[in-house]
Amino acid sequence: MSFFRLLSRRFPDLKLQRSVSYRELTTLGVGDVLPLLAEPACAEELAELLAFLTSQKIRYFVFGAGSNVVGMDTPYKGVGI
Repeated sequence: MSFFRLLSRRFPDLKLQRSVSYRELTTLGVGDVLPLLAEPACAEELAELLAFLTSQKIRYFVFGAGSNVVGMDTPYKGVGI
């Protein structure tokens, strides 16, 4: 099962985007495409998401404001937050 499907079933209200350009996410604007971006609406949703991803052994990366982050040229095998 894809991460998108898994997360959309477990968190129906979580904002998920597929194939997001790193140019849109980072101040440096470098890199190709992030396969999956999750955007929790509040701290509680973030905490639940992180706990779930950890329990499922799914890798994740927290972007924050996207400053000082260089995007990858190959697809990330996890979830960007």
